[in-house]
Amino acid sequence: MENEQATAALRKIIELLKYLARQGLAIQGLESDSGNFVEVLKHHSTDVPELQKWLRRKTTWTSHDIQNEVLKMMAHKIQRDIDGDIEDAMWLSLIVDETTDISATEQASIYALVYVTCWEKRYHNWGYV
Repeated sequence: MENEQATAALRKIIELLKYLARQGLAIQGLESDSGNFVEVLKHHSTDVPELQKWLRRKTTWTSHDIQNEVLKMMAHKIQRDIDGDIEDAMWLSLIVDETTDISATEQASIYALVYVTCWEKRYHNWGYV
């Protein structure tokens, strides 16, 4: 029973972290007990009793280190999905765009245009160099 509650709470924590990341919202605040993530968790804990119990007992799953680790795992999953798209692609095109910012630092962004089929194409931002 306790394992099921812990699993439900952890899933909710990861789901809310994923939501904030997808929306491009700041996750962490200046203090460990502030920020969008902590506030969303508090809000959702009123609807999810397992989460409310979990937050009262174990706060280590909401630490900045854990948040960063979960976000890294999500980023690796996205990168693996993109790699799979590229491996399965009929055609692939790379788009590289370079710009210099106000501090005279050059930055290049790399996009992959992947043609999965003749009718479907996907753009992936590979990152910045």
